[in-house]
Amino acid sequence: GEDYSIIPMRDFDHNEGLSVIDMVIIIRHIRFIELIENPYLLIAADVNNTSGITISDVIEIREIVLGNQIAFMSNTSWRFIPVDYVFPDPAFPWFPPFPEQVDLVNQTMDVQVDFYGMKIGDVD
Repeated sequence: GEDYSIIPMRDFDHNEGLSVIDMVIIIRHIRFIELIENPYLLIAADVNNTSGITISDVIEIREIVLGNQIAFMSNTSWRFIPVDYVFPDPAFPWFPPFPEQVDLVNQTMDVQVDFYGMKIGDVD
C-alpha cells in the first residue's frame, strides 16, 4: 500500500560509445541530408539537452572524443524513458516533456517496470 517512484540513472563514462561517426550522423541530420527519424536517437543526439539538435551538440561530442572534456555540460550520460510511453510527435520527442520515471501509487504487489535507455551522443 505504499507509493514509489522508479527513476533509473547512469551518469558516468560519457565517452562510452562516442565516435566521429556519431558526429557525422548528427551533421547530416542538421543539414537535412539524412534525417534521424527515431525519437530515441533524436534524444540521444541532443547532447546539450536543449530540446533540439544543433552544431553545439556536435561540438560537445567532439570535445568528449578528443578528451578535452570528461562529461557533458548539461546532460547525463544516459537518459531513460518508460517502454510504454508513446511520443505524441515522434519527430519532436521533447514536447510534451517525456517521462523519465514511473510512479507507482498504493503498490501492493510485485511489479516489473521496463525502460528504454539512450546513451547520449551515441546515434550510430
